[in-house]
Amino acid sequence: MASTHTLPIPGQTIHVFVNGAVGHSCVCVQTLHGVVRSETEKALKIEALDERANLTGRLCWFPKKAFKVDKKDKSLSLAHWFKPQGYTGWFVETMSIVSGVSA
Repeated sequence: MASTHTLPIPGQTIHVFVNGAVGHSCVCVQTLHGVVRSETEKALKIEALDERANLTGRLCWFPKKAFKVDKKDKSLSLAHWFKPQGYTGWFVETMSIVSGVSA
């Protein structure tokens, strides 16, 4: 589990790995890009960025425990057990960006 001092702080831009897939010489990833707007002891409020890195005005609270911080490169991903539902699920699916590359 990530400790709070390794998580982003308010004002910091973040890029969170949500999902990925590989098949038929194609690699696709789904990432959520945003800016941390505020923080409480247990949660981060994130404002989404669109594909051109413009702020969208869409905000969502995430529990800090939902983020997994890689110890080597400090990258963020959603914890495997975190299954966003309701508005949070909509936020992740709608505001995240899917990109891919094929050979």
